[in-house]
Amino acid sequence: MKNIIKIFVVAIIATLCLISCDRNKYPYVNYVVEGRVIDKITKEPIKDILVSIHIRELPNLDDSQRVIFKLSPPPDSWLSDKKGEFSTSSSYISPIYFYDYENGLYKDTIIFVDFRGVSLSGIPNGNYRGSYVLNIGDVELEKID
Repeated sequence: MKNIIKIFVVAIIATLCLISCDRNKYPYVNYVVEGRVIDKITKEPIKDILVSIHIRELPNLDDSQRVIFKLSPPPDSWLSDKKGEFSTSSSYISPIYFYDYENGLYKDTIIFVDFRGVSLSGIPNGNYRGSYVLNIGDVELEKID
């Protein structure tokens, strides 16, 4: 019985290795969106805006929950820094979502990015073919009334 289990485990590991090796045969590129989040009226940068390529159903958080959430934002999400700047992965044409989960002062905002016409940059290495970097400039967020 132990031998059968060992053979089964080895077969699963070998299958996973073959699957992962097969994926590495295909070239890939990165799509990166950069920009800055600012207040629509004051034009001041906004810190800790959650930038995501996925719709987030963010709960109404009390202060203790906000601290935990701030330390570990959801996967595939990034926070704007103290200058309001962000850099996030994307796909060729996709929406980018902006959420003020920290203070709740700003309206959720969605913009669409399109990489048509953006040149490939970066140094190809192995299967990596380069990055398409799109700087969208300033994203102005409106305060909640």
